[in-house]
Amino acid sequence: MKADDRIQLNELIVFTGVCLDQENFEGYLSSFCDDAEYQVVSIVPEIAQTVAWLDLTKPALESLLMSADRHTWNTGLRTHHIAAATFSFEPAHADTVSSVSIFRTDAEGNTKLYAVGRYYDRWVRSADSWLLAKRTLQLDTRVLAPPSGMPM
Repeated sequence: MKADDRIQLNELIVFTGVCLDQENFEGYLSSFCDDAEYQVVSIVPEIAQTVAWLDLTKPALESLLMSADRHTWNTGLRTHHIAAATFSFEPAHADTVSSVSIFRTDAEGNTKLYAVGRYYDRWVRSADSWLLAKRTLQLDTRVLAPPSGMPM
């Protein structure tokens, strides 16, 4: 694939983090194709298994995000720091893996690391752009301050 594809995918990955930080849920959802999937998982060493915290279709994700104002979530600012992705291109899709750190800043200005993990993304080409067909956030952090805002 062309370098342009790598640049565009990297910009889209960062765009999703900015959308979540700004609670621009419509912008975030616009990054997903209609039949996309969204998952939050964690490997739990005590049971030697991967556990799903969330496993949603795009319509279910949209419902969750559009009802966000009725949820009790952690207040304060959220900032995603997303490291450059690794890329794998196939004829029908592209896969990327990005490291993500999520910070929370409270009303008093205290900033703490909230969660660390990786985005495992599958992208499909749509006209002249790319859309997420599947995003799996694999969290290394397994203890999140309640109430925890999802998605991340």
